[in-house]
Amino acid sequence: MALIVSGGHVLNHSYTGLERADILIESDRISAVGNVLEAPPEAQRLDASGCLVLPGLVNAHTHAHNNLLKGLADNWTLEELLNTAQP
Repeated sequence: MALIVSGGHVLNHSYTGLERADILIESDRISAVGNVLEAPPEAQRLDASGCLVLPGLVNAHTHAHNNLLKGLADNWTLEELLNTAQP
């Protein structure tokens, strides 16, 4: 089974901004990312225009802020993190 997610916003290769791109997913793997991808004829299509496309199993609501805080509290224990960090 193949799925093409078309027209979504994807982080570019240099990690400096978002670009519109198509994503081809075959079986359970991302097989291609590009501007206008050719998809197998049986592929399902999902229009992601105006949406940010993230890889699976990423909970952006609760974990996106962690990227901004990398290195800030690397030496904290779990207990210190749970008691000090924002809920």
